Amino acid sequence: MKFGRYLIDHSLITATQLEDALTAQKYIPEKLGRILVELGSLDQLELNMYLEKYLTNYAKVLINKEVIQNSLSPVKIDNIDREEFLKNNLLPLKTNANEPILMTSEIDDKKLQELENFLPLDYKLVLVTKELFNYAKAIQSKKKVKKELTDKKASSTNKKELSNPYNKIYKELIENAKKEKISDIHIIPHKNGLRIKLRKYGTLNLWKELSIDHRDSFIAHCKHLLNLNVAIVGVPQDSRTSVDYLNLDLRINSTPMIYGNKIVIRLLDRDKEFNIDNSGIAHNVICKLKEVCHKKSGLILISGQTGSGKTTTLYSLLSYLNKGYTNISTIEDPVEYTLDGLDQIDITSKKDLTFSNSLRALMRQDPDVILVGEVRDEETANLCLKASSSGHLVFTTIHAGTPIGAINKFVDFGADRNSIAENLLLSMNQCLVPIICKYCSEIKSTKDDYKYLYKQGVKQYRVANGQGCPKCFKGNTELKPINEILDATSIENYINGKEVAFKTKKEAALELLSEELITPESYLQF
Repeated sequence: MKFGRYLIDHSLITATQLEDALTAQKYIPEKLGRILVELGSLDQLELNMYLEKYLTNYAKVLINKEVIQNSLSPVKIDNIDREEFLKNNLLPLKTNANEPILMTSEIDDKKLQELENFLPLDYKLVLVTKELFNYAKAIQSKKKVKKELTDKKASSTNKKELSNPYNKIYKELIENAKKEKISDIHIIPHKNGLRIKLRKYGTLNLWKELSIDHRDSFIAHCKHLLNLNVAIVGVPQDSRTSVDYLNLDLRINSTPMIYGNKIVIRLLDRDKEFNIDNSGIAHNVICKLKEVCHKKSGLILISGQTGSGKTTTLYSLLSYLNKGYTNISTIEDPVEYTLDGLDQIDITSKKDLTFSNSLRALMRQDPDVILVGEVRDEETANLCLKASSSGHLVFTTIHAGTPIGAINKFVDFGADRNSIAENLLLSMNQCLVPIICKYCSEIKSTKDDYKYLYKQGVKQYRVANGQGCPKCFKGNTELKPINEILDATSIENYINGKEVAFKTKKEAALELLSEELITPESYLQF
């Protein structure tokens, strides 16, 4: 669309004003917008604002990542060096009409006048986001980047892999995360560059740093690989993708920070096995869980904070029940792992699909077992109780710090107390603690450092050496669930105002500390 027609369509000028400006342009070698300003048909502020909108709209139609990858021009065009383009905040693209298109990330009429002194008249100009511009710049300057990021041994590496050095870093990052059983990757821009951190056993550790020269380009490249829109900046984005050769699913969020987009990647390992017997949960707790799983109806409520392992426990219980003769359906936001034999509903980003209306629909699908990913409102809480009272075994989660707190949340949602007492089979709260590596940790006496623990019967404890060993990650070997449980009798007593006794997470943690499985710091969080 011509700029004049664009201004008419946005009611900035009339057809008569455009015709007058085009007539004047025959005698004055100026841009149309500038002539409209001189004629008083448009003011300078409007010109700058709509020039930017026009060029950005043109870019949306014309420019995408594939075009950038396939159409970047050589280092020199019409005897103009690439560095000269970059000095003017420009990058050229080839077109089929042999008329290069120049990308820029900032424009107004004053800047346009400066560029006219530098550019040949037969170049087109498009405005793209700073992030997309940096992405293009990184691809075009790959030789320079390659030299900075690779060492002298790089010459022996596969040439195809080195065609983009950011590919090499990304590939190494994902493969290392899979090998080390990393749960989350954090790509964090800061004032002087970029930090990449890995979360394992609940702790974030630095993996690699990049200088400021590579910050924006690496983020843009990662967004491209992770199915995020490179052209969108200033708003959060979510996406999913897979790394099939590693059997990994990735869940991604990008959120704008002051120095660029921070990207967090959740790794979902398809090789992960969900086996309640190998979950690390205490044997007596597993027995109680299996017992309630054999009930024909009722509600099983698992609570805990984000990252407490609720989803893993639930999937392990569903796998235990998944024998082929049971109809198991799930409603999740999102579906993290797909399990054969289960009917799974993903309500993520689906406008008309919610936990409550999906649960209503499922109750007409003859299910034996229903998993509701999370109770977030009054309607879902009451529907879970209704389903559990009408011949369905229902599993669900809620954010709470104790099993009693989980019950109280149901009450706060307006659930009937009698219905809770009649249908809630079990309320379990869970958290995770890192188990200390027995191979590289050091034994110390509580008598020297933690005298009050010594008085409680804990004579010694283990502390990580800070370096780790081949069998662990910074001294930790795994995460162990710690649970608090209220069974049906305890739940009924609580609802009726009677005394309730149960083993607390603090008591369970003290036992682990006495067995030299966790550190005093882990115990002290309870």
